[in-house]
Amino acid sequence: MNRGNGWLTIGHRRKGDVWLHHFYVTRDSDGKRVETTRTIGLVSKFPKEFEVWQEIQRSQQVGTMGRLTVNTLAVAYRKTELPFKSQSTQDLHQHELDRYILSRWGMTFVDEVRVLEVKKWLIAIAKENDFSTESVQKTKHVFSRLFSFGGENELIAANLNPVKACNIKGVGRKSKHKKIVVPPEIAWKIAMSLSIRHRTLVLLAAGTGMRMSELLGLRWGDIDFANKKITLNQTWVYGRIENGKTEESREPVVLGERTTEFLQEWHCQTPYAGKSDWVFASNKLRGKRPISGCQFVKDYIRPRFVEHGLIDADYTGRAGLHAFRHSLATVLIVEEKVDPKTAQGILRHTDAGLTMNIYTHAQDPAKRAALERFESRLVQ
Repeated sequence: MNRGNGWLTIGHRRKGDVWLHHFYVTRDSDGKRVETTRTIGLVSKFPKEFEVWQEIQRSQQVGTMGRLTVNTLAVAYRKTELPFKSQSTQDLHQHELDRYILSRWGMTFVDEVRVLEVKKWLIAIAKENDFSTESVQKTKHVFSRLFSFGGENELIAANLNPVKACNIKGVGRKSKHKKIVVPPEIAWKIAMSLSIRHRTLVLLAAGTGMRMSELLGLRWGDIDFANKKITLNQTWVYGRIENGKTEESREPVVLGERTTEFLQEWHCQTPYAGKSDWVFASNKLRGKRPISGCQFVKDYIRPRFVEHGLIDADYTGRAGLHAFRHSLATVLIVEEKVDPKTAQGILRHTDAGLTMNIYTHAQDPAKRAALERFESRLVQ
């Protein structure tokens, strides 16, 4: 049978009948098309013709280093790409690889990883570990990135990524996280109920959309009061200094007039006001480290979210300073009608789609107003 990439015949050998694959190649010496033949395997091993074509396709999915196992690919990934990611990303990928991926797929050849098998495996670990949908997606993303890395570096075939093709929609328990939008008026009330240090932290988070790691990693020398701008030279993640998530996230942060004034007021009162001092230094640790973000959220933010009806008292999902980042995106785009590109720049996202699809949430008043405008034309 000829499939456009050659044809098959059966040859006779001492060990038994074998499949022969015939196809044309261009000869380097004179540029002529000539027929060539290669042995695929015993007929007893591949009794059906479609199995032979699958084996041919598999054998063609080999990179410059030959046939690799997932373990070998992971070693190359850890050595050449992973070290250049942020420490938190490194920790996540190392955990996913060691805890889940390599224990199941390490000794498997990359060309033998099948879409359906990956899906069954993801469903199984989601059930076994009570994973949320987001947790399953993280595991899939790391595994998929491994294949993409291999293709990009010609270690495996460029089009070989069975993990990416795996549809896991609906796998894992539904997330308990609530989309929290803090109106500016509520953010102000929360801030004004706190001490000046914590008040400034909340107002900076609400007014700029800065991430927790960026806020805690801020030093006074990073702030240009004259030009109302912050340079993000480092972040503070899990008790250590990092460089930020992406190039876009390290773009300068623009400050509003009022936010700048609040920062200046705090600068005048803090006992740690040197250029190399942390803006939100811990008094308990005598300014040597920033305050604990988790403790701050637990002691001050969550109770006030409950007080203002943003979450229920028994809510166990995420509810921290990142809510102010989502809130800023929502208010800018939905209420203030700021164009998505400007909002993207303020939040320092890699693309406007992330700002629109992940960070912006439709609010009931806006939806109701839109429907009422439509009804005014519908109902005559």
